[in-house]
Amino acid sequence: MKNFCAVFSIATLLMLPAALLAAVETELYGGRAFAGSYHREIETRFDYPLSGYQYGAAARYTQGPRHYSLGAGLWYLGSTFTADTRPGDLDITRHSFGPDVIIELGVPSTGHAFTLRGGVSLRDWYRLEQEGATTRRDGIMGTGLFAAGFAWRFDKTFRLSAEYLYVSSYYSRSANTRIESHGLCLGLKIMAWGG
Repeated sequence: MKNFCAVFSIATLLMLPAALLAAVETELYGGRAFAGSYHREIETRFDYPLSGYQYGAAARYTQGPRHYSLGAGLWYLGSTFTADTRPGDLDITRHSFGPDVIIELGVPSTGHAFTLRGGVSLRDWYRLEQEGATTRRDGIMGTGLFAAGFAWRFDKTFRLSAEYLYVSSYYSRSANTRIESHGLCLGLKIMAWGG
């Protein structure tokens, strides 16, 4: 399913008429994960709440008429979390990158837009630290990302964005481990228009 979404989005972009508006956008974003959990299941299931910070970057090609656009590109997401495991805390660092797609629905006569984006990872890494012990894991296509937000246009080049970000990572090597987070991020988009 993940591969189908990526192929469908790229094919859709390639079929859009060249007369439509085209842009390359880069984005830097960061924010707070206000809720989430660290799940681990070996013989017994462990489920710990977590919170922390997330930050990232993306670059995409977008194309469409003035009132909507479709885009595809690459994203990177880094996260630092603390899970309350009692008696001690567990520090989690996660890094993921991969392809994503975005749909922007414009608000007429403003240049502002509602945004939806989704992505899958090509590669993931995470590190667990607790009481001096460190565990490292990695994976391929283990993370899914969904975001919904709003972008305010300041001029033709810059947009400020705010979005809800849901990220779920699954690692199965040696232990069934899932890291899920819900967060809010602010970002700055820089657009380079062509066509």
